[in-house]
Amino acid sequence: MDTPEQQVEVESILRSLTRCLGHEKVNQMCSLLAKRNLCDLVRILLLEYYDPRYTRSMSSSTFALELSAEDIPQGVASLTGRSYFFFFLTSSLLAFALRNSAKFRFIFGSL
Repeated sequence: MDTPEQQVEVESILRSLTRCLGHEKVNQMCSLLAKRNLCDLVRILLLEYYDPRYTRSMSSSTFALELSAEDIPQGVASLTGRSYFFFFLTSSLLAFALRNSAKFRFIFGSL
């Protein structure tokens, strides 16, 4: 936050998440903001707010194909012989997925 006004605005946004995250978590995030510890603040937002919401929103979706970074050879075998158009992950995101054994869903459309 470059200006005090920006910090007030971000804190206001964080406070609006009280219903979803609770007072204790929002107070923790506001404290991190005040200390300019944006790394931990963003980590909490991603892991405890955005990821759960994304997971819920995707739970009703169906996919033509799902790949997991937990089994790369199986993912490659799943793609062999198929004509699919898809968006590639950046190398850093793929490296993150491999390091963390994360599961990622890729949305594919036939060519």
